[in-house]
Amino acid sequence: MRSSVVFAVLLALSAALLAWWLTFAVREAGALERAGESLIAADVDAAARAFGADDRFGLAELARGRRRMFLSEAVVFALAIVVAALLFVASKRAERRVLTSYSRFLAGATHELKTPLATIRLGLETVADERLDATARARYLRAMLGETGRLERGISNLLASAALRAEGVVLHEELGDLADDLRAAVLAMQARADAAGVSLELGATSSAPADRDAHALRLLLHNLIDNAIKFSARGGVVRVALAVDGDRARILIDDHGLGIAGADLARIFEPFWRGDHAAGGAGLGLHLARELARAHGGEIEARSEGPGRGASFVVDLPLAARPAP
Repeated sequence: MRSSVVFAVLLALSAALLAWWLTFAVREAGALERAGESLIAADVDAAARAFGADDRFGLAELARGRRRMFLSEAVVFALAIVVAALLFVASKRAERRVLTSYSRFLAGATHELKTPLATIRLGLETVADERLDATARARYLRAMLGETGRLERGISNLLASAALRAEGVVLHEELGDLADDLRAAVLAMQARADAAGVSLELGATSSAPADRDAHALRLLLHNLIDNAIKFSARGGVVRVALAVDGDRARILIDDHGLGIAGADLARIFEPFWRGDHAAGGAGLGLHLARELARAHGGEIEARSEGPGRGASFVVDLPLAARPAP
């Protein structure tokens, strides 16, 4: 946005300078013509007045003034060229960052959508085998349901990201209890946790009435819980809790998995950004979660003591001024 403003200012300045030089050149051509006619008539003072001097003796001072004017305008032109060059370099760097993010997004989106599809297809082919016993058939069906949920979350993130870029976050808020929303989110993600061999635990929850968009909040919670499960090893534990502090509610999602490097903490919420050790994903989940939290008047903070030491995400949201019914 700031680059666009600077570019618009430079463009307006260049147009103004061009108009000025065109006017000046036309005016000086007329003055030169009048001065020439005066010189033909042997009237040197009239020729000097044609250029703007009082008489022939003022021509030297007029020349010095014009020199200063030309030098100052040359400095302005040079500064405009330098700023334009800096903007060009900045835009090329931004373009490279966008292309890099786009490449990461394509790789992550392909993995996020293709992997569950391949798993579902393999599971269906296995279930179609009539030799499979009922227990194994149920196990495969549960796994395929989990992959279907993963596919649905990936598509939801892609659609939400497209809507976010097109029109920003549009909320349809209604009063509800964040404790109920959190319990529903944990229940919805239980199959995903079971398929990954991760224990999903719901800790303390306090009643937390809030004006929120239930669908947007569900997407926010699902992305954060899914992220914690994805980066937890089989046999790991993901804990979710809710506490009220004054007029704010704080949702804590804690895992003991892969962890986050200190240098990555500042970038994990960037769109399409995926760390070097990211296990799939399009790099949209955390970005969407943060944007949805901010749209609700809240914020998300990521904490980690480093690689291999787990991570915690704290969602801070405002409470409603009136109690939930």
